[in-house]
Formats: sequence, structure tokens, C-alpha cells
Amino acid sequence: MTILCGTDFSAPAAEAARAAAALAGAWGEPLKLVHVIDLFEGDSLPPDAARALQEQRVQDLEVLAVSLRGATGATIECEVVRGIVDVELVQMATEAKARLVVVAALGQRSAPRWLVGSVAERMARATPVPLLLVRDAASLVEWAGGQRRLRVLAAIDQSESAKVALRWAARLEAPGGCELLVAQVVWPPAEHSRLGVAGPVALDRLDPAIEKRLEEDFRKWAADVPEAASARLVLAPAWGRADANVAMIGSIEGANAIVVGSHRRGPLERFLLGSVSAGVVHRADTNVFVVPATFEGAPAEAPVAELRTLLVPVDFSAPSDRALRQALAMAPAGGRVHLLHVLDPGRSPPEAEVVRTLQDAIPADAEERRVRVTSEVAIADDIATGIVQAAARIGADAICMSTHGRTGLARVLLGSQAEAVLRKATLPVMLVPMPRA
Repeated sequence: MTILCGTDFSAPAAEAARAAAALAGAWGEPLKLVHVIDLFEGDSLPPDAARALQEQRVQDLEVLAVSLRGATGATIECEVVRGIVDVELVQMATEAKARLVVVAALGQRSAPRWLVGSVAERMARATPVPLLLVRDAASLVEWAGGQRRLRVLAAIDQSESAKVALRWAARLEAPGGCELLVAQVVWPPAEHSRLGVAGPVALDRLDPAIEKRLEEDFRKWAADVPEAASARLVLAPAWGRADANVAMIGSIEGANAIVVGSHRRGPLERFLLGSVSAGVVHRADTNVFVVPATFEGAPAEAPVAELRTLLVPVDFSAPSDRALRQALAMAPAGGRVHLLHVLDPGRSPPEAEVVRTLQDAIPADAEERRVRVTSEVAIADDIATGIVQAAARIGADAICMSTHGRTGLARVLLGSQAEAVLRKATLPVMLVPMPRA
């Protein structure tokens, strides 16, 4: 595979080429240096001047290659083309199935990027292969030469594109070795709402219960990336733009590189949803790797989780008892079944009475099945919301609940808690009906 490096012969581009050559030498990959003569620059010249410009750029590129070969021993070839810089580089990376594309990342004050955006930002949105935007070439060169460890910060949001980026980051290697950190930006009010955690909400720190839950959620989500098992998780309570917070975390943690995933959204989606990867490219003060979601081929379906922890809503009716027995039958040895009764604060019986009744609902043969049964009484204004929040709090793999089978007018008047849970839940929901007479 090839490492592709674009250069415009500026000082930042020279540093990017130095880093690219060092990585090519360390990885045993050939390096292709590319200079793109911008269409607007070349087409405005008379034919003789355009040819002279082409020849001069070819010579300049070869001089750079000779210098880099001598410094790193890397195999380097050169090419000068005409076109639009980011379009040409993306096309060449696609055709070559490049391992990595390397370009310089300009600082925020280096150009009037607010007009059309920088080449680096446009490539971050369009790249079909991992992209390295170089701000600190020295750390990369020393890492490639075995003179230092590279501190790598992988930014995640537990999406599939973030999983692709995390897996790629965890497999980064060079003679210097890597220290992997994983960062997740957290908005405390949203987590309090998602988990149903009562009490005051601090904007600058996380409730210990929430922090523990997020840590456990990450370990479960990243279980299929064993290389990340020992990574330190940085949970950053923050408000404002996610990209600005990721860049700030990278600076605070002293990261030599930040790794972000890219959804490769189209123009309309970027306008509506924004682009965190392009924002990190714009704001970070260190090197940035951008890994597209499609890098490993077509986006893979999320792995099907083993159903080890099941939440069963209980209302002490025959249907809910049937759902409980179904959950016990499904749970594997060593698994957990969590019984939940949601109290309506205005109409439910006293909590102590419900706790005793809930304990009595635990089947006597649960211990024989080697399934751990726990129970909880929660108070919520909306039963379906309380169920979904409790499932998130315990890290449930699925919800197993009964359906009373109401139809017609009864369903319209009384509603369906099962239907409401289905609308709100983001994890599997198994509905257990009563047998028909």
C-alpha cells in the first residue's frame, strides 16, 4: 500500500512531507509525493509559461524527494498534476487504495478559510482512506524513529463511525509505541435525563453513578476492539460544540494526535448536522487523523449483543409474571434479570409495600437457574420513560415485558405501555403476549 502526501512547497507542507517520509520508512511503505498545480493558476498563463511552471514544479518536487530519501531511506516517487487540489488528492488516494494521505493542516489564522474552507477541511469531509493532518511533525518523526511514544486521543460518541476510528487508532503502531486515550464529551443534563438520575445537575462534573454507567457502557461497546481494552477513558462534562471540546481535551491531555471518525455526509446533511471531524481539523492544536466510516468497506451492522442482563417491568399481573418467567428462561447462566416496578408518585401505594411485593414476585427456582435476580422500585411521572431510563441505568441488553393484548376502544382509552416503550427504547424489546383462550 502507498502513503500519499500532497505538498504546495510551503513550510507547513515541508513538515508534513517530513512526517510522511518518516512513517513510510517505519511502516515499510512507498511514499508518493504529489503537487497539484491549481487550475486557476495554470490556466491563466501563456502556454510557454505554463510548461515552464510544470517543469519547475517537477524539479522542486524531485529536490524534496531526494532530501527525504536521504533522511529516511524511504522509497519515494513524485507526480505533478493539474486540477483542484483536494479533488485530485482524493481521486489519487481512491485509485491507489492508499494506506494514508498526509497533508499540512493550517492554523486558524493562516488563511481566510471562512470563504470556502481549507484544503485540509474539505479533504476531511471527502477522504475515502485515513487522512493525517500535520501540525506537529516532530512528534511523528520521533515516534516513527522509536525516540518517543505517541499519545493518541480517540474521540468517540459510540456510533459505528467512531468504532471504525477507535479500531484504527488502537492498531496504530511504530517503533516508538502508542499510548491510547479515549475521550467522550458528555452533556450532564442529557445524561441525567437519559438515566433518570434525580438531584441537582452540575455542569462541570459528572454524578459518580453516571460516570460509572458511562464507563461500563464504553467497555461493553468497545468489547469487539480488544486492542482498546486497556485504554484510559476520559469522560469530559462539557457544553457547547463537540469539536471545540474534543480539541480542548486533546490539548489538556497533551495528545500528539487526535483520531476522529468521519461520516462523509453530503452537503445538506453537513448543513443540518454539522461535521465534528472538520471542526476538530479546524480547531485542534495538534496532529489529527480522520478515519472515514467506510474505510473498512461497507459500514458493518452493529454486532448483536449477548442478552446477559434483562430488565423486566412488573405490575404484579399474570401477563407480567409470564414475561418474568420468559426472561428467566432466556437468561444465560451467570446472567441477570432485573425486576422493575414504576410508581406513579400521585396514585401508587407506599413504596415500602411495593418493595415487599416485588421481592415476593421473584420465582423460587431463580437460584437453581444460576441467574441473579435484582429488583428496583422507581418513581416516574411516565411509566414508559421510567422503564427506558432504568434499562439505561443498569446497562440492560434488552427489555422483556408483557403485553396485555388490548384492542379496539380499550387500547385507545388505556393506551399501551409496551407500544410507548417500543417508541422510546434504543435497545431490543421483547414482548410476551398471553396465550389466547
